[in-house]
Amino acid sequence: MLHRYLGVEHYFIGMLDLRGGLLSGLLDKHGLTPDYVKDEVRRYIGRGKEDRVRYTGLQPTPRAAVVLNLAYDRAKVEGRTEPDERDLLLAMLEEGESIPCRVLRRLGADTKALGEQAATLTNAARTSILKLDFSPDFDPAYALSQDEVFLLQRMFAGYAALRIERRLTGGYSGALILLITPIHADQREDAAVVVKIADATSILDEERRYNTYVRNTLPPLTARLEQRTTAKYLDIAGLKYTFVADQNGASESLRVLAHEMGAERLRNWLRNQLFPYFGRAWWMQRTPSLFQVWEEYDWLLPPLLTIDFVPEDQAGAAPPSDVVELNKNLQRGQAESLEYGTLVRVSNFVVDKIIRRKKSLTLTLGMTNTEATYHAYRILVRSVDVMALGYHRREMIDSLYGRVWKTRRDSLFEAVSALEPDFDPHESAIPFQADMPLTNPILSCKLLLERQINGAFSHIHGDLHLGNILTGPGDIPFLIDFEHTRRGHTAFDWASLEISIWAEMAAPLVEPTWEGARMLGEWMLALLQNRSLPDSLLGQVLSVIAAVREIAELCLRDPSKWDEYYAALAMCALRAVTWEKTMGLTARRAMLLLAALSQSLLLDAGNRSGGSPTSTLHDGETDFRPFKDN
Repeated sequence: MLHRYLGVEHYFIGMLDLRGGLLSGLLDKHGLTPDYVKDEVRRYIGRGKEDRVRYTGLQPTPRAAVVLNLAYDRAKVEGRTEPDERDLLLAMLEEGESIPCRVLRRLGADTKALGEQAATLTNAARTSILKLDFSPDFDPAYALSQDEVFLLQRMFAGYAALRIERRLTGGYSGALILLITPIHADQREDAAVVVKIADATSILDEERRYNTYVRNTLPPLTARLEQRTTAKYLDIAGLKYTFVADQNGASESLRVLAHEMGAERLRNWLRNQLFPYFGRAWWMQRTPSLFQVWEEYDWLLPPLLTIDFVPEDQAGAAPPSDVVELNKNLQRGQAESLEYGTLVRVSNFVVDKIIRRKKSLTLTLGMTNTEATYHAYRILVRSVDVMALGYHRREMIDSLYGRVWKTRRDSLFEAVSALEPDFDPHESAIPFQADMPLTNPILSCKLLLERQINGAFSHIHGDLHLGNILTGPGDIPFLIDFEHTRRGHTAFDWASLEISIWAEMAAPLVEPTWEGARMLGEWMLALLQNRSLPDSLLGQVLSVIAAVREIAELCLRDPSKWDEYYAALAMCALRAVTWEKTMGLTARRAMLLLAALSQSLLLDAGNRSGGSPTSTLHDGETDFRPFKDN
């Protein structure tokens, strides 16, 4: 860390590095991974300067001297001449004002309870082995990994068995969401709970977002966070939420119920249940905001750059003229123009995510004005030994070298190529109607990201799709999965829900071909042009989308100005094109067309009816009113 002193925080980090140590075991018991706590302490203290004075030995700080004296006093009382880890930990907790203690309290740890446990335990508590049963509703095609099973055993320590009821159809992030019934040794069953398992960083961030944006704004009858569990040396962690069941002890997501409810009931439920229930504290708490599209939506897209790490000594051998400097003044066009193998030097970006088992880390812009801008301009760094280099989350990188593997545009073109297109994905236009080609959204995306939007901000769920909306008693709605909950662009939630309806409900109704996808595109255009809907099952699904847009209209800054909604829709649809593992082929094809149509609404309307689409965006705002369900 380039420090020229020895503080309590350095002793603390040293104890966290002890495999099987008392401190790491206790933190594990309190649901905190040693690596996460270490990262938080490092972020708190920051790095020293490169140009430090000639090494003359590490002198302890006054607080470290106090803690060491307390530790020696404890050892002396027990007849020992040297303190051990327990003595040092108890001395830190007794002193109570060091950086580690402040960080622990900020992370929600009970330092008093830690001290009491440290005084009596010699090592981490052993984990009991639970019996796992699977109900008939659980999909046998999905097998839990050993790490997931171990985490469940930690999460439900004290129970005799768990019955895995089913896997809830969550979102597109790859997180595992389970409905679980805990069972006591005497066969008594507790209420079922929702468990989410994902990478540890995401889980810990979700807990923070829940406490910041959700805990005090949710209606009284809805899912609430009960517990967070982590385990040493695992890259995954888990959250436990209450499960709000109906009178039969069941509850389903809209992904399942939407088909059973029927279009009319679903439309009314969205308008009269979901929106009023959460809208008062969330979507209707709007404030005007002028922002560029990238500030809210850049994080949705693939990394701006993917680079392979190059050690500094190797990079130093290259002529300075061969190195491209990338800093916070980076322009997207500059990044997209870089060729494979170009040597780049990244500076003043922030470490956003570390995946140690994959030897990769993600750098972001780190701007703190909003949650979304903090995660913008992602750069994925591969083949980096993050442990050896000592990187930690939220640390600003002074200098890091790498060679370009691919750009964002490369990633998007790869995603379109996976759609097996019947056209050249690199061309400026996508064939749609005979007299109406669509602008290729990959090529026009850069213009959209720079567009200024007069929009509205509120508390948003951040991943509002059919799988994250559940029903409880009396059809009361409740939400799960708050990984992306924040204060942000209100229209984003409703654009996300519309995307989900297109993919889950509309796409299965057409042929799994490009012609089927273009048929959906025709009805997307019909919605935009207020044309009549077909008297068919597809028409009923389209009427649900129209109802979503009616709700979105209530959330716009100006109900007569629809550019903010279609900007959100264009970015959400383009993001969905990349979901090869979690969204079907026909749906992703339709998403490409929806992205192109939505971007066309923000292009010169005079050029949309024929000829080649324009390549410039309007400077002003345009009135695009949606279809109204009569």
